[in-house]
Amino acid sequence: MNLPEYLFEKKITRKKFAEDLDMQPHYVGQIVNGKKLPSRKVMRRIEKVTDGAFPQSYWQSEDYLKFHEQNKNTRLWPSYLPCKTG
Repeated sequence: MNLPEYLFEKKITRKKFAEDLDMQPHYVGQIVNGKKLPSRKVMRRIEKVTDGAFPQSYWQSEDYLKFHEQNKNTRLWPSYLPCKTG
């Protein structure tokens, strides 16, 4: 499971996730979409906010690196997730 899937499954909006991390929604969106690699400090925040679902080691995993490589230059919401409307 990657971060967008986690947020979708838990019904957490990116705005709420950014608020929980005490960060700007735009920057958090870039992390969630795999466009930016978070700093170690942000990795620790994400690990804490997700109750350990995304430990610091996740960001170095083959799964994340593959996700990042696929999404770093895209502008669209990943196609495997349905869009929330309304």
